[in-house]
Amino acid sequence: MRYLQLLICLLLFSELSAQKIGIINDPDGYTNIRSGQGMNYDIVGKINEADEFNYFPDSESNWWAVETIPRIGTPLKGYVHKSRIQPYYPEESVYCNCHQTYNTQDTKPVMSTQVGHINLAICGYLLQRQSAKSIKISGFTITNCETDEVIRSYGDLRTCQVIYNGRFVEIFELIRLPIGKGFQWIQTPYKTVELSDVSGAIAIGKEQFVLDLSDITDSDVNSFVDELPSYKGKGYFDEVETFIGKLLVCTLKGNKQCEAVFNDIRNYLDYALDGAASEFYSDCTSVLENSKSL
Repeated sequence: MRYLQLLICLLLFSELSAQKIGIINDPDGYTNIRSGQGMNYDIVGKINEADEFNYFPDSESNWWAVETIPRIGTPLKGYVHKSRIQPYYPEESVYCNCHQTYNTQDTKPVMSTQVGHINLAICGYLLQRQSAKSIKISGFTITNCETDEVIRSYGDLRTCQVIYNGRFVEIFELIRLPIGKGFQWIQTPYKTVELSDVSGAIAIGKEQFVLDLSDITDSDVNSFVDELPSYKGKGYFDEVETFIGKLLVCTLKGNKQCEAVFNDIRNYLDYALDGAASEFYSDCTSVLENSKSL
């Protein structure tokens, strides 16, 4: 029976249309690979956000064959529901190509747009394609195809959502913070900027601070403030990044006690932040500075 299933799978793979390079479209950040075309089949692996894979569109099924592209090891084959698959490269015509100096080895942009009469190419590391006009991306540039000028550039550590609405391009810088209900962690926009056509040239609008703190209540803030004394002199602990994130959120909500601890966190904890905690604190400091200046 298992041999017969394998034979059927091989036949199906051979009869599918030409392969394309895909990326997942799943809010969970990953998509399961099934051994067959349906939810009742076993999970044989998963594809994470930012993982490229080959997929084979099938007009006769909602479950499309996929093949992973591992850096090492053997590719994994199976099936994923077509709703979880988006093309890595856009289907629309490409206005211009990328250059290897633009943080990527790809020659095709992951998104092409036209703002006014100006063609733009967005080149970088695609993380997720929510639609033909909305992508999540890092380490990227936006380039004027006519002049080859880099209009905007973001490093590998910056994750953004880029949205094209037909008239302008809007770039949202994202950060992961505990700003969901009850301090749940979510990835969220915290500042945005628009690119538009003004008199035949690309204009970069004023950056706006857009962090939404509406899910954090006064009760959440007060409960955390009541806990602060238990952290004094604590040194390193596993949830230090959560502590930093809550300090930032409560500071942004206007709590001066949290702000004082945030600004003097080394002395308060009796611990010099390092590694991931230090990087996260630096990001949080940037968010706080942006909240005051934008």
